[in-house]
This record gives sequence, C-alpha cells and structure tokens, in this order.
Amino acid sequence: LVNPDFKKAISDAPAIKREKWEQDFNRASLLVKCLQQRAVTMVRLVQYLVDFQKQFILKGDKFLIPLTRAKVSTILGVHESTISRAVAKKTIQLPSGKIIPLSTFFSRNMSVRCVLKEIIAQEEKPLSDSKLVLALKEQGYTVARRTVAKYRMMEGILPAHLRKTVTNDQQRTQFAVITPAK
Repeated sequence: LVNPDFKKAISDAPAIKREKWEQDFNRASLLVKCLQQRAVTMVRLVQYLVDFQKQFILKGDKFLIPLTRAKVSTILGVHESTISRAVAKKTIQLPSGKIIPLSTFFSRNMSVRCVLKEIIAQEEKPLSDSKLVLALKEQGYTVARRTVAKYRMMEGILPAHLRKTVTNDQQRTQFAVITPAK
C-alpha cells in the first residue's frame, strides 16, 4: 500500500507540483496493485500444483501427472502467459529437501523417463529401443522408438549395443564400455 500521507500531501501541494505528484501516486498505486496480484497468483498456482501433484511431491518422478500451462490457466482463470511467467526461473523445495524448477510440474515426459530407467536397470540383457517401446507399452506408455532414444539420451543411457550386463553375487550391475576419444 502506498503511504496515505503522500496522498494527503498531494492535496496540500502547490498547483505546479500537484499534477506530477498525482501521476507519481497513481503509478505507485498501480505498481503495488500489480505486485499484490502477482503474489496472489503465485500462491494460487502453487496451491493448485501441490494439490494436483501430491503423489509426485511425496513419492517421486514416476508419479508426475502430465499437466499443461493451458489447463492450469483455465482452472485459475488467468492467461496462459501469466502461468508461463509465474513459473519461469522459479524453484520450489520439496519435503524431501530436493529443490526443483516450478516448470518441472509441467514436464510431460518425466514419468515415462523414470519408468524407462527402471526397465533398463532391470533388464537381463540390453534391450533395443524397439524392445523398450514394447516394454513401455506393457506399462501403459505409448511412445515412438525415436522418442525412447531421445529419452534414453536425456538420461545419459547408452544404446543397447554399448550397454553390457554383468552378474556379480546375484546383483545386476550395468555399465557402459566407452572407448576414449582419439
């Protein structure tokens, strides 16, 4: 709130300064109103995200529900660009202590990537991207082979022909054979 004494001083000001001070007061009032509106929007946004993505927050990446900025903007009654600006360059700390970008709540592929990592971690022999597509389909995720390759690369997982599985003391350990660059 802009100091009310300033408004009172405007009425006592000389005519030559009154108009300028009124403009300044109106601009300051508008700024305060915009900041308050922004704070209210952020609170509403975070409350919605926490309610909607509760399982993700408590249990991890695999439980992230795909969500779009357009859907949230409709629910909150604001423009989609408002949601984009509200999320941009902002982070939130989860109960686990992990700090993530707010934009993570809108990731469409995180749960698929998490399941993909689980499948690869449990594979007895390295599966090709085509076989990974089928394994994902069995778990309810329909993705193309090229998408699997993209997600695999995003997770830093090598192609099947470069992955090897070794069994030591009943534990599966996966490692990559990487030849040094010349």
